[in-house]
Amino acid sequence: MSAQSEIHLIFKDITDPVTLRDVDLIKKIPVLKRALETGNPNWETEGVQPVPSINIPFPKAAGDFMFQHLRSYIPEREGFEPVVEKDYNAAGKLSLEQLKQIVELASFTECIDFMNCINFVIARKLERLPMEQVAAFMGVQLEELEKEFDEDATWIYPGKN
Repeated sequence: MSAQSEIHLIFKDITDPVTLRDVDLIKKIPVLKRALETGNPNWETEGVQPVPSINIPFPKAAGDFMFQHLRSYIPEREGFEPVVEKDYNAAGKLSLEQLKQIVELASFTECIDFMNCINFVIARKLERLPMEQVAAFMGVQLEELEKEFDEDATWIYPGKN
């Protein structure tokens, strides 16, 4: 039987801390697990001494989504090819901006498998968009392709770098 462990999280858009007590969930979030292990190596069985609140520089909604779906979102692997509408349905209903916040939170907390699932959903959404919108989402400028092949001269010209 595991002891009572809890960690307090302060998201950027709230003032009152969120208390996370689910030991199995905490174990799946490397950053939080390390925070509890610092000075409390047996935190799973003995509980923890009070740990300072952890500031999470992301909106609470992103955290709520990650906590709710972290265990059920399984990344693509051999023998499993996910379908957004079936395997990541809740993520598929979110906007690209919401997904961006969630994937950044997953990266911040080192939840790599979950991050890959959200990236998969983002990729599926982006593949349906025109290049101009993809470039805008990625924060890059779309450059026009130069004519690299002059059909009249049958010469190939290297692009400018």
